[in-house]
Amino acid sequence: METVNKKFESLQFIPFVLVNGMNLFPIFILVHIFLQNNREFRYLLPLLFFYCFKSTILFLIRLKTLPMRRLLFVAIGLGILGCGFGLLLNQSIAFGWIAGGLLGICSGLMFPSYMTVMFHERTLNDFNNKESNQLYSLGFAIIFSTILFKLIDASIVGTFLFLGLNLLLLASVLSTYPTYTIDETIPYPNYSTIETLVLFFVGFFSVFIIKGDKKLGVSHFLLTLMIIMAILLVIYFIYYKKITRQRQFRPLESA
Repeated sequence: METVNKKFESLQFIPFVLVNGMNLFPIFILVHIFLQNNREFRYLLPLLFFYCFKSTILFLIRLKTLPMRRLLFVAIGLGILGCGFGLLLNQSIAFGWIAGGLLGICSGLMFPSYMTVMFHERTLNDFNNKESNQLYSLGFAIIFSTILFKLIDASIVGTFLFLGLNLLLLASVLSTYPTYTIDETIPYPNYSTIETLVLFFVGFFSVFIIKGDKKLGVSHFLLTLMIIMAILLVIYFIYYKKITRQRQFRPLESA
């Protein structure tokens, strides 16, 4: 077991490439699905869900505190699950919608959690500061990208399988990182659930409308979504006014 851990420790150049790549690689895959199917709207949805969840998932995460190391593994697990649904894409495009959403959540959570973990690893454990890793990362990025782009043209299912296996490799490498402990003294803010959900849905539909219009070049089919977003904004405005009134204090009476 110790020998296996040593081997994974020598692969510390991999996380940097895969974590940053998850902001781009799923987009290449999902765009190819859209173009391969004559730009039909239902095949655009996986890409739209990816953008929407990637941009807004942090609104929901703030409701529940999680250690960054655990959040990082949750993100990787959701990415692997998303690739699993991608393998079923030929059965139904609905599996592609789920895959796009899960990969978006993975991408939205992975980068900030990874950067936080690496900051603590470097400052508390003096870990992974080797300059040679940069050269290895460049070589791995070139090899990974070449294989991925070749697979996209050959088989979308094979591409999802390749990406999922690499995410599994990423989890294995990260599991060898030394643990650290933070003495937290600042209490975590208590965010309003209603306010958070409204912000999430407003952000979600905003991204959906903007990206949908950009990809298809039309806006009329998005009218319903714009109405929904406007309703959510009104609900939030009413809620905010109500909370503001409850927080007001009576002025002190002068003697």
